[in-house]
Amino acid sequence: MASRVPGTCCAASVERAGLPGLLRDLQRLSEDQDSADIVFILGTCEEKVYAHRIIMIARCKSFQNTKRGEVCRIPGCTVTPSVGTQPIPIRMPHVQPETFRLFIQYVYTGK
Repeated sequence: MASRVPGTCCAASVERAGLPGLLRDLQRLSEDQDSADIVFILGTCEEKVYAHRIIMIARCKSFQNTKRGEVCRIPGCTVTPSVGTQPIPIRMPHVQPETFRLFIQYVYTGK
């Protein structure tokens, strides 16, 4: 039977194991703009909130109930095709940025 070497990528650390570690990782992911593939442009000030489409699909019906070629089905939003590797912009001028940030935190962490 093979043994795992401490400190390698395959060895799970106690602090990262389990639900608390997963929630910390998801919280960090919710703040990671570099890996985000969608960007919500919110309110009249056009504040940007970045997210990951795969997380939104897993947690939100507005992303689950899409037809082929659609990104989301959020009433009142406008989706623009992205350029190259840039995140897909989703404009929601009717949504307050602070409220939406709380929503994103809940989507990622359940808190």
